[in-house]
Amino acid sequence: MGPTLEIYSLEQRTAIVAIILIGFMGAGKTTLARTLAQQHRLTFIDTDELLGRQFQTTTGNLFNQVGEEKFRRLEFETLRQTLSTDVPIVATGGGIIESSESRRLLQQAATVFWLNVDYSTCYRRIAADTTRPLVTQSTSDALYQRFCQRESIYRQVATHEITATKKSPRQLAEEIWQLKTS
Repeated sequence: MGPTLEIYSLEQRTAIVAIILIGFMGAGKTTLARTLAQQHRLTFIDTDELLGRQFQTTTGNLFNQVGEEKFRRLEFETLRQTLSTDVPIVATGGGIIESSESRRLLQQAATVFWLNVDYSTCYRRIAADTTRPLVTQSTSDALYQRFCQRESIYRQVATHEITATKKSPRQLAEEIWQLKTS
């Protein structure tokens, strides 16, 4: 039996909102999840942080240790476990949509918001991040190709596409909250 599920908790209200955030590395999913959680006094889970805690390492180290294929299976299991809880806000890893099983789970889940951020903004945010194997082991051109390949998949999985490039986390949180609660 694996480690127990840990949820990042703020004082929780009774309403379950179920907002799932997807997008490329550096899109701002974790920051936005924290912002939403703080503004509305809800809990959230970041699947990358949870995966790292479960294996007592960073997701980058885990990715390097087990390879991308096995990492995607572990990521799917973490997503499955997370979605079986009543947590209202979930930030996913940028590659969660690489797995067909994860895509199916997301499509069956609550409301999925794709943070659509242009590549240059994402790259500027992640270029110096040595904890991301796909960044350290790829050229900017290779990352751009991956970005382009994922775009249509994000669009296919998402309930809502949020253009997020020039908006603050607070603005994005307000936009998502209005879409989710209207």
